[in-house]
Amino acid sequence: MSGSTSRAEIGPTFNPNAAGLNVLEPEHLVDVTEAASAVTASGTCVEIPFISRFSVQKATEAMTAGTIINAVFDILLSHANQLPGHSKGSNSDASESDLSDDDVLKQAESGSRLSLATLVFKGLDLEAFRARLRPRIALVREVLAGWQDHDIEVESFFMSPRLGLQGRVDILLKTHRRNVNNADSTSSADPTLELVEMKSGRPHISHQAQVAGYALLLGIPLSTRLWYVGQAENTWVSLTELKALQTRLLEARNSIVQTEIDLCQRTFGVLKAINAHTDGLATFQRAEAADFAAAYNSLDPVERTAFQAWVSFLAREATEQRTGTSSARSGTSTGRALADLWRTDLNQKRLSSTALTDLVLDVDASDFTSMHLVLRPNVNRTSPTGEAEPPIGE
Repeated sequence: MSGSTSRAEIGPTFNPNAAGLNVLEPEHLVDVTEAASAVTASGTCVEIPFISRFSVQKATEAMTAGTIINAVFDILLSHANQLPGHSKGSNSDASESDLSDDDVLKQAESGSRLSLATLVFKGLDLEAFRARLRPRIALVREVLAGWQDHDIEVESFFMSPRLGLQGRVDILLKTHRRNVNNADSTSSADPTLELVEMKSGRPHISHQAQVAGYALLLGIPLSTRLWYVGQAENTWVSLTELKALQTRLLEARNSIVQTEIDLCQRTFGVLKAINAHTDGLATFQRAEAADFAAAYNSLDPVERTAFQAWVSFLAREATEQRTGTSSARSGTSTGRALADLWRTDLNQKRLSSTALTDLVLDVDASDFTSMHLVLRPNVNRTSPTGEAEPPIGE
């Protein structure tokens, strides 16, 4: 357990590029989704991601519908022969080739059974709910049919200790431009890349900030779009003011990190301001802020002191897991901090009991439909002197 840490001990503010985007404590990785949730129409509300840590996620019809439609996308993508105009491969079995909307919906619902049961208990008409989802399945099929000439990468994870961000991108589309001298060939040297984020709710500035954050995280030229699958028809929103959104996202990210630092030092300004910045928030967010403020204000002095101590303890533990602050100051590494991924060299990782090294992905033996991946020892492993070493265990 580390004690309270001064700002000088934690580290400096870092400027990742010439554009002047300042990053506070870049080794403290914040999820893009968390940072984006603090971006509102009227400014930054760091209290929202803080409150979410203590909120019990309740099943709602809109949220469950969004989860199911995302699952529909994954199922249809894994069954490429289900797209209009796509010829069925010789390896497709009968069940796959006859996958109907009801079949897709049944599979997609399998991951949301508890939410559906809760909603039915509250009075949801399940058949009416399914009837509202079926037209959206057709919309997903339509979009995927238009992407048959694209390389589609889903749920790719990125992290950057320069930007202090991490995140999982819904969809990356790569289109290879055709060679003008040969219509049958494509040029892999000059592909176009598009980042697409799926949303099921109503458009919100936090959605735009999230996409802008992913674009910043990738750090390469690309186009960006939001795909709202919860509408009666496919609704697309293209982002143009990426720079301004990225600045706002990093401001929110820095506010989250500063809040963590304050909590580690037992400074509880965020608790006092829980219900002070509600402009621009969604109705449910304002309700959550009001409920949290009411609960906190109802505590007696002893209860409040205990709660503050607990929150501070959680903040220190989270900081230690992310940055390994105490071990970094002592010049040691436990191998358990996320920052050890870039702080330690390969030989240190090999000696760590918490890291797996010298493995390669066996593409032929892996099943990418079920994501059953097979990793094998790298037989070409070399020692620090450049000499070949045997695989681990030999």
